[in-house]
Amino acid sequence: MTEGAAEGGEMQYSLDGKAYSKDIPTGTEAKSYTVWYKVAGDANHNDTEPQSVTSTIAKKDEPAPQPEPQPEPQPEPTEALKLAGAGHVQTYGDEGATEEGSGIMIGTTGQSKRAKAIEVQVLPNGQTPADYVDGQASYIGAIIADAHLQGTGWTGSGSALEFGTAGQSRRLEAISLSTPNQPAAGGVAYEVHAQGIGWMGEVTDGALAGTTGQSRRLEAVRIRLTGDMDANFSVWYRVHSQTFGWLGWACDGDPAGSTGLSKRAEAVDVQILPAGQVRDGYDASQAACVTK
Repeated sequence: MTEGAAEGGEMQYSLDGKAYSKDIPTGTEAKSYTVWYKVAGDANHNDTEPQSVTSTIAKKDEPAPQPEPQPEPQPEPTEALKLAGAGHVQTYGDEGATEEGSGIMIGTTGQSKRAKAIEVQVLPNGQTPADYVDGQASYIGAIIADAHLQGTGWTGSGSALEFGTAGQSRRLEAISLSTPNQPAAGGVAYEVHAQGIGWMGEVTDGALAGTTGQSRRLEAVRIRLTGDMDANFSVWYRVHSQTFGWLGWACDGDPAGSTGLSKRAEAVDVQILPAGQVRDGYDASQAACVTK
């Protein structure tokens, strides 16, 4: 509000219309005020009739409320994708591809083999890797073996592709096989052909096959996998036999060694591979078991 001017008197102001002052009224609350004013005459003039004017103090402008930030939309969980992978391992090269949920690991255990590369793909559910073979897993494993050897006795359990001796003219007398690091349910079953006895009957998972303390030579073996291991893998093996040396490769329960020839088995080379994969060095023309 601006101060007024008067001739022949003094401008006076009031907020209640009763108490007047020459000071202009002030207010601090945001609202409308009725301001009364008049001229108080001097000795030569009369007072004027009071008049009023309305003055409003408005609220300070406030910034418009901002909308609350909304989180970025997240993709809904989906079952439309899956993972698939394969590995490249020392000695064996590329392994077969495996899929998410198969429970099969990629690589090897207990063989001191370096994993040199791993390939991972995200694929639409229902689509398989280009190099995937149905039923073929990516695990390559060694049997845990203990051998009872002429002149030594039990050699002690260990993860080995080969057990016994080759070129020392020492007979194998008993064996014990197991697969404790297997990636699927099941195990290993095996049978030996012993001197003077023949095939002795199948045993499984760490049981003794053969004889001890009788100086009986083993002559041949059969080895196979059981349970889900049999569905996903094959076991390959060969025998180092007296006179013949290393014979050909057998797999999945076929006989390896010799029968009816009185030839001692001196060593066994054994390995688990994905089902459908052939052991390096396999030659179908080379006999795995020689018989009389």
